[in-house]
Order: sequence, then structure tokens, then C-alpha cells
Amino acid sequence: MPSFQGVGVLSVTDPLSRCYGVSPDGNHAFGYSRSSDGAQAFRWTANTMTRMLDINPPGIGQLPQPPYRSNAISASEDGSIVVGRGTSMNAFGLREPEAFHDSQNSRMFGLGRLANPNNLDWDSYSEARDVSYDGAVVVGRSWSGKNDRDAVVWKFANGQWTLKDLTPLQGNRHSAMACGISGNGLVTVGKCDTGNQLSNRSTHAVRWTRQTTQGSWGAADSLHPPGSTAVFGKALGVSENGSVIVGQMDVLISAGPPDVKEFVAFRYDEQTGPPPFSMVPLAIESGDFVKSRARGVSGDGSVVVGEFDLGTGTGDEAFLWTTSVTHLKRLSEVLRDDFNLGTDLDGWILQQAHGVSHDGLVVVGSGMHLVNEVPRTEGWVASMRP
Repeated sequence: MPSFQGVGVLSVTDPLSRCYGVSPDGNHAFGYSRSSDGAQAFRWTANTMTRMLDINPPGIGQLPQPPYRSNAISASEDGSIVVGRGTSMNAFGLREPEAFHDSQNSRMFGLGRLANPNNLDWDSYSEARDVSYDGAVVVGRSWSGKNDRDAVVWKFANGQWTLKDLTPLQGNRHSAMACGISGNGLVTVGKCDTGNQLSNRSTHAVRWTRQTTQGSWGAADSLHPPGSTAVFGKALGVSENGSVIVGQMDVLISAGPPDVKEFVAFRYDEQTGPPPFSMVPLAIESGDFVKSRARGVSGDGSVVVGEFDLGTGTGDEAFLWTTSVTHLKRLSEVLRDDFNLGTDLDGWILQQAHGVSHDGLVVVGSGMHLVNEVPRTEGWVASMRP
């Protein structure tokens, strides 16, 4: 039946938690919470938060030591494989961020980072942002030393993980990130810089595709149509088959000089959009565009979640968009009016919606929760299942 609840916190003296992901089956939520040992990734299942430590150091029986800095971001279809960002020691004995995977045993294993061409392991970084439904393909970002920030993909085959960078737009290698992967593992989406100078650089929402699960990834393909006035785009989520993509783009509100633009949530639909397929900005009920960001999309692409700012002074609020309503709505209003969850929402401001289940009926995010008259940031899970 419909429900809304906070996921809680690990520390009552420094209370904070955020939900960043939900398993496609809707049964598990993931994120991080502060604790006395640092920021710790967690898995939330059946109303229970289970802390995850950090990446295991080499050696049998070795466990990571605090302070922890880990965050669980996404999971496979049934929640058995979790990915995110933890920390591990480099060759200089420094703890650096590293992407991880965790196979439902609360023991993280590092996925590795891109190698530095000068064989120097400093200022190295990697993070996992999403994983395919079967848990075999992970996407994210990595760099080492002075390397460019690259979009990367990890693939599990023959008992081991391999790391590969993805080809950016037009051969540029300034900054790219893979933010999402389709459930079938064939389409990756994200962002990529274009241009070789700061004066002509822009950021495009992009996708990388491959024909089969064993095939190689093609070069980045911009989602911006020819002649588009948008100079900023970032794809953050993608449907199961890769045909619907969501994210954020800049939209011209009024022509200048100076031009007035706003960063607005978009939805790209390859199956039903008019050729040439383009990113369609999502508006509120009045038809106006407001500052917004789409972060997650259901398996069939019919439900989009994220946050918007209506300019009322409350800041970001979680939104819900569906193909049947076709405008951005406060998620809190939908939960109150359509699912009678008003009492459960007392004391809450739903600020960001980060993810949605395959069926579009379970949404997770973060918000402000008033506890004993004291506000705290806390993750939440909203179910609209009957």
C-alpha cells in the first residue's frame, strides 16, 4: 500500500542522510549517512538501514579503517549489486576516492582508476554512477594526476572487472562523465565538453551506444539537435532500453541583450519524439520554465523525477512528471492529494528526488525533516504502489 517514510540517520549527534538511488525492483534504497566514523554508505531494506564500511584493503581478512568516506549511488535490478564511491590507499599511502561494487555482503571492493601515463598515483579518482540491471556493467568517471576527466565503463567478464574510457565528442578530452546506463546495458548517457579553448567550450548531453552486450562502445553522440541554442546539457538518467533520456539543459527564456537563460529539466524520447529527435524542456502547469533538473526515469520512460525551484522562497522541491500529466508537479502534492499520505509528510520538505523504480511507483530522495523542532537533512522513500 502507499507509504512515505524517512530512512533515518546513523548518528543522533550529527544527523544527516541522503538517498541517492533505488533498486529497479523498488525494494532497496541507497545513499550515505554521517556517523562517528565518517560518512558511510548504507543500504535501506524493509525499513532497516544497514551501514556499509569502505573499500577493503588488500590482504585476506583486512578491513577498512575509519574515517570512512563512502556513498552508495545505484544498484542492479534486485539490489544485490551496489555501486558508488569509497576510498582506498594509493602508492603514496594517501586515501583517494575510488569506485566500488558490493555484492550484498556490505564489503566493498574497488573497481580501479585510470592509470597515469607518468606512472604517478597521485590526485587519482574514480566514482561509479550507475549499473546495468544484471550488475555486469558499471559507468562513471575517473582520472589520475593531470589526466583529463574521462567518462569510463567497467565490465565484469571471465571473473574480473576491466576498465575502459569512453571516446568523447570530437576528440576533445577536457571533461566527460558517464552518469547513467540503460537497464539492458547497451546505452550510456552523461555529459561531455566541446571546444578546445575556454572561450568556445560548451557542455553537451551525450550518449554512447553499442549493438550487443559484447560489442564495443561507439564515440559520444550529442543529444543537442543541429542549430540548437543550448550550450549546456547533462544527461543524468536513461530508461531500460535506452530510448528515453532525462537530464538538464539551458533554455532561452528571453532574448537580449543580454539573453536570459535558465537551467531546465529535459526529456528526450527517441521513440515518439518528432524528427530530428531533440531534448524537450519540461514546464510547470502554466507552461513556464523554471530552474529544474531531471535525475531519474522509470523503465518505460513514462515517469520522470527530479527537483525544481518555483521561486517561492522554499528552494528546491522534488517533482514528478508523467506522460499522462505532462507538466512538473510537486511530488509532495501528489502524495498528499492522490495517495492520502499527508499525515506521513508532516514536518517534511521534499527537496530532491534522486531515483525512481522500474515501475515508476517508488521514488527516493532527500529533504528537510523537522525532528523535535530541529531540522535535519534526511533521506526518504515514497511508495505509490497499491
